[in-house]
Amino acid sequence: MKKLLLSMALVLLGLNAAMAQSSLIATLSHEGNVSLFYGYNAFVDAMAAADHGDVITLSSGLFAQSHINKAVTIRGAAAYDDLEKGVLKTELNGTNNTYIDIPEETNGHTLNMEYIYLNGTFCNRSKLQSPKFQHMYVSTFNLCYSSGNYTTGTMSDAIFADFQGNITNTTYASFSIINSILTVDYRQASAQCNVFNSIVLTPSTYTVNYMDYINFKNCIFANCKGSLKSTNTCDHCVAIVEEGNSDFLANIVGGTNWTVNSSNEIFTGEAFYVLTPTAAQTYLGTDGTQVGVWGGPMPWQYTAENPTITKCQVAGRSTADGKLSVEIEVAGVQ
Repeated sequence: MKKLLLSMALVLLGLNAAMAQSSLIATLSHEGNVSLFYGYNAFVDAMAAADHGDVITLSSGLFAQSHINKAVTIRGAAAYDDLEKGVLKTELNGTNNTYIDIPEETNGHTLNMEYIYLNGTFCNRSKLQSPKFQHMYVSTFNLCYSSGNYTTGTMSDAIFADFQGNITNTTYASFSIINSILTVDYRQASAQCNVFNSIVLTPSTYTVNYMDYINFKNCIFANCKGSLKSTNTCDHCVAIVEEGNSDFLANIVGGTNWTVNSSNEIFTGEAFYVLTPTAAQTYLGTDGTQVGVWGGPMPWQYTAENPTITKCQVAGRSTADGKLSVEIEVAGVQ
């Protein structure tokens, strides 16, 4: 991956010194026009100025979280620091809940988010249609809970792809999870829910009891406790039963599945559940690739392939003729 250094002169147009010194930048694309926002609050400012269908692109760095109330596309540079590629993660400050409050009428647009790290909680209070959350880390993604009552937040035809986090307390009409690492507490009442090529963490019997009407394929169940309900289906899945719970898949009928006694039998011990060479050749999914996040349709990836702004430095003062020197570093340019 090459990097492109762009130097350009911009008319000052009232930019203050605080903006000029900042290396954080958000761009807002609206109907072919691009606006720039700088500093820790750049994402907040871009969201405030956005309309449904716009695209917000964030550089690497830590941004203030924003109340997400527009059906927009939000793109960061990476979900994790990638030192090999020289790209640092785009992080939203998750100190407080990040609320998703998008109206039902969005002129046909939906929410798309990718290459973002949120060390906090996403609270959905919207009726989201076909949202996509890709190449992301989120500590917890749930339905908002307030004063003893759940709100009416729902998702239909949601896609979580290359996603890591805990999805809990949310009502789904249908969803697909692909090449992801999930701690699971699903609460949903309909079928058409699919989890493919994922690592499914099941830390408690309580969690297993709430997993219902889900089609698991090419997955690895870690930390298995209890028994998966018979309303679920499994095909070409591996269950790790490190605490001697050999009955985890007892209620599942049909399909090819395997049970192993220890995670050491299949994982190398590296991050993101990399399979050992032997396991990668032994436990193959329905498509002939290895089970887990490194096989399947979109193997694990956390750094954006599209050009992203990784650094922006602006001169502290303008030139005599009112121009301001800006140096931008872009990763992903071939």
